[in-house]
Amino acid sequence: MGILRSPSKLLKRKKPEGEEVEKSEGEAATVNIPPAPSTTELMLRGEREKSQTAYQRAQKAEAAYRAKKQAERARVDYKSSKGHLKTSCMELKLGLKTAFSSAKSSPAVLKERQHNAGNKKVVKKQEKEEEKMKKLADKMKKAEEEKAKLEAEAPPAEEEPAAAA
Repeated sequence: MGILRSPSKLLKRKKPEGEEVEKSEGEAATVNIPPAPSTTELMLRGEREKSQTAYQRAQKAEAAYRAKKQAERARVDYKSSKGHLKTSCMELKLGLKTAFSSAKSSPAVLKERQHNAGNKKVVKKQEKEEEKMKKLADKMKKAEEEKAKLEAEAPPAEEEPAAAA
């Protein structure tokens, strides 16, 4: 048989081998049509199809809603990150400028430290000398007080006759 079949041959069922029934020319070929579904079954099928399409529409709507919300969040995050990046770039530039200027002026800082270190030595030396002078002054004061005390305690010595001479 070829690919194309005649409609009368399509409607005939193939008989299993060994069951060949010869029909007379008067009998017409009968087509076995399944029984029609009941109205309840048709109604259930219709309801199932309606609910299935409603479910599919709801799934699509939910997916669209999620996509919209995610896009909205992404836009907000993008704007925020854009602002943060802009700020960070400005801060980076400012930080680099100050770092380079401080590196350029570091020799001056070192010179100042050396100068201050020399001054500190001079100041410490002066402070030590002042301390020594203070201690010596205290010793002199004590010595004078003791001398005055001893003179006050000693009996008056006989005066030599200065007039007799």
